[in-house]
Amino acid sequence: MERQGPMTPVVREASGPDTGAPIAGSDVCAAALAQFKDAMAQFGVPLSPEKTIGPVPVITFLGIEIDSVAMEFRLPKEKIDKLLDLISGCISVGFTGTAPSGALGGGGLPTFDLGCPGDLMPLIRSSIAPSTWKAYGKAWEEWCLLADGKPVGSSEEARMQVTMAFLSKMHAMGVSGSVARNRVSALAFHFKLRGWPDSTKHFLVSQLLKGWRRADRHGDNRRPISFDLLVSLVKALEPVCDSKYEAALMSAAFGLAFFGAMRVSEIVPTALNKPVASGGKTY
Repeated sequence: MERQGPMTPVVREASGPDTGAPIAGSDVCAAALAQFKDAMAQFGVPLSPEKTIGPVPVITFLGIEIDSVAMEFRLPKEKIDKLLDLISGCISVGFTGTAPSGALGGGGLPTFDLGCPGDLMPLIRSSIAPSTWKAYGKAWEEWCLLADGKPVGSSEEARMQVTMAFLSKMHAMGVSGSVARNRVSALAFHFKLRGWPDSTKHFLVSQLLKGWRRADRHGDNRRPISFDLLVSLVKALEPVCDSKYEAALMSAAFGLAFFGAMRVSEIVPTALNKPVASGGKTY
């Protein structure tokens, strides 16, 4: 059983010849699925008809096809075709050392020869997450604006001066120490990409970042959850929840988070799913 939302279980059924389970398509398998549906109806748990599949030998789960007959996992053909189209598109556009704005320079900013063939640049870009690449590109553009007209490509002293000006500007803007450290990591990445000595490893820069982080420390004013407070929270669930099932679900989540010392992101998904309508209600 797969759960796609907080209140909508989704039934998936598949079996194979070596599992000891009923073969998909048999009367036993279909009867088991029907029995499960009846049980969920008695408990008042809504099932999504369009997402209830079974018994079948092949299903798609989280974008991956599961074949219980061939006993294999595979990507659907349409996903493979889409990936190949994306790769072909990137290669056909081409990448050079003077990339567009937001990547490696350009857009009126100083550009520098990377000494890397253009057809290999997509591999370098794939070495880090897309969001990290975008953040690194933004920090690099800000650094390049300060470096305009200075011989940063040949002078380590000039690079150090621009880097210090970059830090000074961030501090004046009230940037936190953790953000400053991330942006300095972006500079280090681009310095190494160009074969330059890494000015961010200078003792002065390291000490500045260390002091920046210490100055940002503040006491945690959040109230910790004690056992008594947990009991009070569980007791307050039933009046505010739509059903006893939802109250039990939230109570289990609270208890699991408390005794397992888990973060919120370890209990619930970070992305919101689209609401699902069932039985006249939206979950």
